[in-house]
Amino acid sequence: MWLAEADDLKLIKCNKGLTGFSALIVLVALMLAAITAAAAVFMTTGELNTAVQGKNRPDDVQFEQAIVVEQVMARDTDSDKKLDEIDFIIRYGRGNNRIYFNDTIIYAQSSVTDCPEFEFGASAGNCNYSLTYFQRGTKWRDYTLSEGDIARLRVTNVTSVEDRNAIFKFVPETGMIAHIQIDFPKRIMGSNYQVWPVK
Repeated sequence: MWLAEADDLKLIKCNKGLTGFSALIVLVALMLAAITAAAAVFMTTGELNTAVQGKNRPDDVQFEQAIVVEQVMARDTDSDKKLDEIDFIIRYGRGNNRIYFNDTIIYAQSSVTDCPEFEFGASAGNCNYSLTYFQRGTKWRDYTLSEGDIARLRVTNVTSVEDRNAIFKFVPETGMIAHIQIDFPKRIMGSNYQVWPVK
């Protein structure tokens, strides 16, 4: 029964070879299908995780600085076209804890002030900043910054010198540091002159 002529043996050997090659193709196809399925599950899991993390966020900005500086105004209080005060208009950065101004320092690297840092309140002496709220959010509390709050921080210990590369850093107790670079001209035009962002 197992005896066959030479031509039949060649055919049988050929068929066995095709069977092995077909199995290899099936194996590769199964591996590709498994990899594709794993990638789909991985991507879906990542998208769901992102959606869960961001479901309470009203916009696409997931991570921001704890304090967001919106505008910097150079003020001339006596009409001599010289810098007398600096106003920083700030808002709360979403995704951070409440900011306490008693624990927030403004570091200055600039020739427009002799103060290397400014702290909140009169107890800090000449190197202090004052606080005024322009808008109060639903979670507002005095001397803090939370969602919906817009405030002005004012420093007055400044000198009227040109500084084309002044750097100010807003450092809260927790959260990312806000870092801005300002170009202060020698003379300012008007009593409230915007120096940052550049118009």
